Parts: sequence; structure tokens; C-alpha cells
Amino acid sequence: MPERPRILAGVALVSAQILALELILTRFFSISQGYHYAFLVVSLAFLGFGAGSLFLFSGHLRKFLGRAEALAFLTLGSSLVVPLVFFLVNRLPFNPLELLWDRARLFILPLHYLILSVPFLLGGLTISLALTRLAEVVHRVYFADLTGAATGIVLSSLSFRLAGDRGAIWLLILLPLAASWFFIPWSGLARSGKVRQILGTALIISAVLLSGKGLCFRISDYKSLSFFLKQKGAALTATRWDEKTRLDLFESPAVRYAPGLSLNYNGPLPEQTGLSLDAERIYALNDKAEPEGQPAFLDYLPLWPVFDLNRGGRFLLLNPAGDLELLLSLKAEASLITIFMENHLLSEVHKSRIGQLLGTGQAKTAIHLRTIEPRAGLSYERKRQEEFDLLVYPLPDLPGSYSTGFFGPGEDYLMTAEAVDLIYELLSPRGLVTALFYFLPPPRQELRFLALWVEGLERRGLRPERHIVFLRTAETITYLIKKQEFTQEEICRLKKFADDRLYDLISPGQEIRVDSRPSVQTDRRAWEELAGWLFDREKRQALYSNYIFDVRPPDDNRPFFRDFMEWKRWPEIRKFFNRKAYPLFLGKYLLVFLLIQSLAIGLLIIVLPLLVSARHLLPQVAGKGLASFYFASLGAGYMLVEITLFHKFILLIGHPTYSLSAVLFFLLGASGAGSLSLASLRRKIGQARLVYWPLLCLLVIMLVTVLLQLSADFFLGLGLAWRLLLCFLLVFPLGFCLGIPFPAGLGHFQSRSPLMIPFAFAANAFFSLLASVWGLVQAQLLGYRSVFVASAGCYLLAFLFFYLAYHRDKADVE
Repeated sequence: MPERPRILAGVALVSAQILALELILTRFFSISQGYHYAFLVVSLAFLGFGAGSLFLFSGHLRKFLGRAEALAFLTLGSSLVVPLVFFLVNRLPFNPLELLWDRARLFILPLHYLILSVPFLLGGLTISLALTRLAEVVHRVYFADLTGAATGIVLSSLSFRLAGDRGAIWLLILLPLAASWFFIPWSGLARSGKVRQILGTALIISAVLLSGKGLCFRISDYKSLSFFLKQKGAALTATRWDEKTRLDLFESPAVRYAPGLSLNYNGPLPEQTGLSLDAERIYALNDKAEPEGQPAFLDYLPLWPVFDLNRGGRFLLLNPAGDLELLLSLKAEASLITIFMENHLLSEVHKSRIGQLLGTGQAKTAIHLRTIEPRAGLSYERKRQEEFDLLVYPLPDLPGSYSTGFFGPGEDYLMTAEAVDLIYELLSPRGLVTALFYFLPPPRQELRFLALWVEGLERRGLRPERHIVFLRTAETITYLIKKQEFTQEEICRLKKFADDRLYDLISPGQEIRVDSRPSVQTDRRAWEELAGWLFDREKRQALYSNYIFDVRPPDDNRPFFRDFMEWKRWPEIRKFFNRKAYPLFLGKYLLVFLLIQSLAIGLLIIVLPLLVSARHLLPQVAGKGLASFYFASLGAGYMLVEITLFHKFILLIGHPTYSLSAVLFFLLGASGAGSLSLASLRRKIGQARLVYWPLLCLLVIMLVTVLLQLSADFFLGLGLAWRLLLCFLLVFPLGFCLGIPFPAGLGHFQSRSPLMIPFAFAANAFFSLLASVWGLVQAQLLGYRSVFVASAGCYLLAFLFFYLAYHRDKADVE
């Protein structure tokens, strides 16, 4: 094969490995840390890219990198590094809870950061070297890079479906191994070099085969699944994978799922099978329920009267993981049960469960199970003008899965103001909404949920206190939210049930209130008084301003329902934890820690070597400063767009894995097409007009921002295939435009020195590294729309720097 196509094919494979690694690491973090941390994975990639490109400046490596087989050796090394990286991070597990007693564990996370960046470093070095060797066709290399990246996204999803986590790691090993065989110059290579290539390949494959089960995602001892499997008699019965989820079924005596079960219940619970999602969230399947009827304990749950009030109605269950909601619906003889489930693995489990119920004659109703993200399902049902008598929010997992009550910076588009409005419209005139939470003092998520619905009802001109009642147990709070006002008869019925089950009924807008001798003893200020303040506008604003946690209702622009940390409460939170390092890893504080970590490591590994190398190797090259500012602006702007699109399309497409895959596939593929068109575009409009291209990027970014805002409801009412098509139609023009300024800048600045290419890559990578984390920090502060505006500002700066560089030395360019 001729040299140029051979190198381009190798670049595509390397780029495929890099993007596959990004997606696979989001799954690794989901299982090991409970959140995908996509922004952190992207920052890892750009740390590696920046450091790798700077190796081209190294005098010690320049002789090696100048050899014909250097690209093959680099990719062979990358294939060997992947299993070593996963071996090391599995042997050095990081869990923030350990910081409560061992401050030294704080240094493990930066160590993970550096270890996981090594494959990206080798990938960045490989692509930078390929760019220098094919500098005359830089747009084609950039095209191969981006289209290979898009291919890696598809391959990563297939690897999980075919062989789980081991299949994903095998993919990361085989892609650079295949690239090394494209890069090797067989015709001009000495016999010893060919032998090294063959032996190296055989050694890597043999080592991986001998590793057995060592190449997998290690589950921390602190994860919930690990706890349940440590119980005597526990056993893992099945593990299933796809690109979104690891699902485990297991037997354990610790699985006893009956949230809020009355103290008056003296009977046994049915035997239950544990169900785990990503080794963290634990639910139960009552797969051995009594064949003669429904389990007896259902009557003694705080959820039962909610279902009973709408006996025979149409029920909508949002993303149930266990089968408790289904059993309660069947007991209430629902005429129709509609189930929205975003995970197809979970859907398969529930289809089997429904089949068992139908087989035993327990089901006398229609059951419709749809594999769809709940928010999209709600929009679809509104489009069909459906109405439901009962809508059930997802129930919490077993206590202990998130025992601290502090969560990562995760998005939840089912818990936003826009979702509340959508749910209200789907309720029939007598319709009810119910949600159950465990008490996790001090109150947080239960207060925020109440605030969300109080404000939602007020937007409708209603008096929330007449539409909301609570059932309180020793460990749970159950909300009943009714479209019409609760009648006195309904309140009396609920009060009788509460008295019989030793629950407390709290009805803010009715004459019947908690009596002087509540069944559940509690500090009034800890719950009832705080909840009562939410029904008074002035007190509600005071609570928002003065409470230790942020309980303001989220919206689609800032959909962080489970992030309760207030920036201004850092001293109090740190004091609460006895000045330990653990609070650094709670909510938005973690983002600041990661931003500082990225800045420090980036300065040490990228900026410092860049400054030293540029002083020695580019002393006479004019425009180094303008070039660095130009590529820095492009890196920050592109990354802010990418991160924001990814998070916005979690709502519009569904699961984070689908969103990240679709956005990267469409955005990078379109950018590759834009890069490939550069030569033709330069001939048509001239180099002088390309200087203004960043301004076009700015306009397209703002246009996409407006279109996303206007089309959200339309998006969500469509099927997944149509939503993906609309995503492509929105993202492709944007990606095409954004793909041109980088190679256009390279073509302009490389004429002054070939070493300007790695210099540009390093500057671009450092600011991409920072922007990947800063984007989420800014979203938490001001919302995702503000991040789009910031990205447009970066492209405005890029235009100014390119304009100054072009006109300062116009004669050289021409």
C-alpha cells in the first residue's frame, strides 16, 4: 500500500481507539464512581494530546521519531499500555469516603488522572507525528482523524454488547495493534524490524489471553453490590451488559425491599431477588410472590392508599427498576398500566416478570411496556393527548446505596420545572402524582421535590396546600399530589389508613392536621416546619437563601436535582465533616477540585514544556503568541460547544451514553468533512476570507442555541430514530463550520515552521482540557445556555487573533 493511504488508515484506527476509550471510560467511572464524568474523560484526553504533541519538541526523542517505523512502535506501545492502565487503576481503587480517615488517599485521584492519560498521550503523539509527516495534506489527516473517531464510537457500543467490559478492553488493545500493521513500512524495513513487529504483536495477544478475568472493571468494596454479595449465602446469578448499563441479578439475605413498611405488619416478606444497576443502585424483584394472590405486605406500604384511591384507573409508571409499582398497580386492578423504561436490559427483565404474572392469572389488565427515556415518553403521550389517573415517580433504591445522600453532578430531566408542567398536563381531572423518598437528615431532596411541585402548582394559579398531602413513616416521606383539590372525604380516608398503619398524615391546606401525638416522633424543625415554609412565598425565599442546602427547583437549563451544595456554604460543610478532605468530592465542590487539578497538571505537563521548547526551537518564528492565542481560543470554544451539546442531548436523545455517542459521532464526523473541504473552500473564497470564518462559527453557534431552545418539545415527542435524525441536522452544519478554523490556522502558521504544528496542538489541548471541566462549572452557576454564549465568545477571540496574525505579515501569507 502507498505510504499516504497507509498512514491515513493508521490515523483513523488510532483515532477510533481514542474515542472508544473516552466512551468506555465513562462506563468505567459510572461503575466505579457512580457518575459518568464525561467532562473529566474529555479533559484526560486533551491532557494526553497536549503532552503527546510536545514530545515532538524533545531532542532526545527526535531521532527515534524520525525513524520510518516510529508510528508503528508508538501504536504497538499503546496496545501494550491499555491492559497495564486498567491493571493499575483496578489495583489502586479510589473512594472518597476513605478521606474521612486517610487524607493520603487524596493523591490517588491525581494519580488515576495521570495513569489514564497515558493512552491518550501516545495517541496524541501518533497523530501529531502523522500530521508533521503529511503536512502538505493536513486537511486529509484531520479528516481521517475525525472520521476514525466517529467509527470508534460505534465500535465501543458493539464491544459492550458482545462481551461486556472485557470486550471493551479488548477493543482498546486491538485497534492500535491493527494500526501498527498499517504504519509499519514493510518494503523498506530491515528484517529485525519486521521480527520485532511480529513478536511484539504475539506477545501482546498472549499476555492479554493469559490475563483471564484480570481485564475488567473492578467493583469497589464500598459499592452497594459488593456489600450485598458479602452476606452469608449471597450469590451472583447473572450479569448482563450493554453500552449504557451493567445489570446484575443476585440472591442475598440482605435484600428486603419494602420502603416505609408499617410497624403493624407481622408477616414475612416474599423471597426477593436483588437487582443492581451499575453495581450501585439496588432494587428487588418479588419473583416468588404468593401464587394465590398479591403479597400481603402491599397493604402495609405508604404507597398503597395512593393506588387504592385510583382503583381501576389508568396508571403510568416512570422507569421502575423493581417490580413493586407493578404489583401495587395489579392489586389496584388498574385498567391500563403503561411503563416507561429507558434501559432495554431492564425492559427484558420486566417483560419476563410480566409474562410470569400473566401466566399465573394475576394480571387482569392491559400492560404496555415501552423502552423509552421517561421524559421523551411523557412528551410522546402528551402529543397523543393521553390522560392518566396515577403517575408514579421512580422509587428509591435500597437504603445504603447512596447512604450519605450526597450525589455527583448528575442531570435528572425528570425532576425539572418543565417536567412538572408536562406531568400536570397528562393527569386526568381526578389524577394523582406520587413520589416516595427516604429521609436523609438534614432534609434535602424531599424538600427540593416539594418546592418543585409547589412552584409548579402556583404557576397554574392554584393553591398548593390544597393539592398536596404527605404520608410520613419513620424512614420515608410519600407525597400525594392531586390535580384537583383533595376532598374532605379523601383526607379522612387517608387519615384512617395512616392511623391504622402508625403513619402520620400531613395535610397543609386541610382542617385535619397532624395530631398532638404523632405516630412518628420527629423534630418539627427538621421536616414539618421546613416543609411548611415552602407554602409561604416569603418564607420560601428565606429558606432558599438561608438553608444550609440549595433546595431551589431546577429547570432544564440547570437540571441538577441531586446537587444540593451551596457555593457559599463551603466553610459550614467543611466544619460539619471536621475539616476533612471528603467534602471536596461532594456535588459542585468536586468540579472545582477537578478544575484546579486539571489546571495544575496541565501547567506542569503542557504549558511549562511548551514555553521552554518554544524559546529554544522557535526563537525566530514570528507570531508565536498570536498562534497560541488563536489555537487556545479554538480549543476552548470547540470544547464548550461539545460539552454543552452532550449535556443538552441527554434530554433530547436519552441516556448519557447515547448522547455522548451521537454528539461525538455527528460533531466529529461533520468537522472531518469540513476539514476535508478546506482545499476546495480556499480555492473558492481565498485565504483572506477564511480569516473571517470564526465569525461564521459564532453565528452558527448562536443559531443552534436558539433552535435547541425552540425545538425541545418537538424533539421529545418523536421516536428515537427521528430524534437522532434531527440531532444530525442540527449538529452537522455546526460541526462542519467548526471543523475548518483549526486546519485553516495550521495551514497559515506552519509555513513559518513545521514545529508550529505540535505547538498549536499543545496550546489547543491545554485550553480544551480546562474548558471541558469549566463548561460544567459554568453550567451549574449560570446554566447551559450561558456556556453556548461563552463558546461563541471564544470564536470571536479566535477571529481577532487570526485577523491580526494575517494582516501583520500579509506579504508572507500571500
